[in-house]
Amino acid sequence: MLSTTLHFGLIAGFSIGRLVSMCLEISDLLFADDTVIFCDNDYEQIINLRCVLIRFEAIYGSRVNLPKSSILPVGEVENAHALAGIWGC
Repeated sequence: MLSTTLHFGLIAGFSIGRLVSMCLEISDLLFADDTVIFCDNDYEQIINLRCVLIRFEAIYGSRVNLPKSSILPVGEVENAHALAGIWGC
């Protein structure tokens, strides 16, 4: 689901590599029971990501525990509180 969302430009991760042909796009890291998702500090991307997770819940029957979720800004992010409000975290 996340790779499709990244492919259509609904969220943006980050790129590793200097050459376009050798560039690796990173949007998420999966651990045993945690997921780290990278995106820009853009309202639309945060809402798109929230919609993907709602669909994930509906399809797989698993719940996303929003009270345990966090938004961790990297660098200077002026609207971090507003973006966290979209998630309710």
